[in-house]
This record gives sequence, C-alpha cells and structure tokens, in this order.
Amino acid sequence: MRLNHALTKSLVEHSYISQLTKDEKIISSDMTKSMVKLKYILLTLKESNTSNSTTMEQVYNARYTYGISKRGRVKAGKETTNK
Repeated sequence: MRLNHALTKSLVEHSYISQLTKDEKIISSDMTKSMVKLKYILLTLKESNTSNSTTMEQVYNARYTYGISKRGRVKAGKETTNK
C-alpha cells in the first residue's frame, strides 16, 4: 500500500491532539470559575501531564465554551439558553 503523504513525526497541530481531554476540560472549567488567569490554567495542565501539547488557544476556546454553557448564546440581539 502506498501513501500519498509522509507520516507525521510529531502530533503537534494534529486534529486529535488539538482537543482537550475530559479531565482537562473539568480542570479548565473549575479554574475558570475561580477566576484564574489563562496562563496559569495552561501551566497547571502542562504540569499535570508533561507530554501535554495543549496551546493557549485551546484553553481559551475551552473557557469560551464554558462561558457559553453558563450564560447562553447571544444571537441577533436575543439571548438564548442552552437546555
């Protein structure tokens, strides 16, 4: 079988790696509730798992998603709640 592309040597920028695990999402949401700064959330995630390749953008997106789940989305001037 011949592949059309070279195999990746690193999983950085890989789509599966760009997702936080369930535990990381829980840690991120708990720290967000406690008003912890973004850089300290990332530092905590990286300290808990040395092979972690989480980026600042991923933590930011997880915090944003958590906020949406608590506030609801604002759409065309009307607030909708997630049920």
